[in-house]
Amino acid sequence: MGTIVYFCDESSFFDNHMGVAGLAVNKKTLPSILDELAQINDDYNVVSEVKWQNAKSRRANTHMAYIDYLFRLIEESRAHVHVRFAPFKEYDHSLSGQKKRVATVGKMHYQLLLHRALRFYGESNSIIIHPDGGGCTAELPKLIGALNYDGKVKHGHKNSSVQHIECKDSKYEPMLQLLDVTLGALTAYKNNRHTDPITNATKKELAEYAVSKTNLASLERSSPMTAMKFNLWNVRPMWRR
Repeated sequence: MGTIVYFCDESSFFDNHMGVAGLAVNKKTLPSILDELAQINDDYNVVSEVKWQNAKSRRANTHMAYIDYLFRLIEESRAHVHVRFAPFKEYDHSLSGQKKRVATVGKMHYQLLLHRALRFYGESNSIIIHPDGGGCTAELPKLIGALNYDGKVKHGHKNSSVQHIECKDSKYEPMLQLLDVTLGALTAYKNNRHTDPITNATKKELAEYAVSKTNLASLERSSPMTAMKFNLWNVRPMWRR
């Protein structure tokens, strides 16, 4: 029995499609990954947070290096990435309560954790979860019991696999930055921002590059559940089925 550390983030709060994603690594291999990521930062003279939002021409090589490194980790089976897209503008966010959109995103994170992190790893591993801190994820640390209960009911787990949930500040957490760049690129492509004249050329290039690294013909089709290393999940709301 091992320990999986699961980092999660969200992207595109006001777009047609909202993306949430998880980055899973074995706790034992995390230090070596952090060392290699630090070396990339040294190579590209990184002195501030690397994130999709600040992708500009002068930093394009850094962001591309992050995309390359994440997919190399996936290819080497040192990390898994799971992306969940939902047609965000189709939801009635008032049904999520007083916090509306923020609460809807929190529910999206919960579903990602339950149906990817717990489903894939909960039977034989302990799980530590580190969401990017903010209003959308603030309630998740209180939901350990609910996740473990649902893991037993929905996935047949005998153990309570989620041991700890702690939100992190992406400014100080390199793994969240690593996830953010690729998630931002894929979500931009999903929302067709790579074809939008107002999107800067750097982000267009990075979005197209990230999609090419997935080796998927399209972002419209969900991956089979056997695809643990890179799993794409396009949510179909109940009213569409």
